Amino acid sequence: MAIAVLIEFTGITQEQYDSVVADLNVDGKPGPEAIFHVAGPTEGGWRMVEVWESQEAFEAFTNDKIIPLAQKHGVTQRPKTDIWPVHNMLR
Repeated sequence: MAIAVLIEFTGITQEQYDSVVADLNVDGKPGPEAIFHVAGPTEGGWRMVEVWESQEAFEAFTNDKIIPLAQKHGVTQRPKTDIWPVHNMLR
């Protein structure tokens, strides 16, 4: 079942976000099994909204790729995440 995820990093800069995305080498597309990704700055951090094919795919990508790369670029806190099932998605 597809899920939507709200991800909020506090203390992350645009430079750190851009460095993590560059290191992912995903050629301007969301990660494998990710359907959608949008990101932007918030006061004191960075917010992302994503849609994934499954919660397992999101968690594996986050734990295997995102967290190590974020740590490489000086991000020490794990993000706050809210996950909910997708009922409908319009494109």
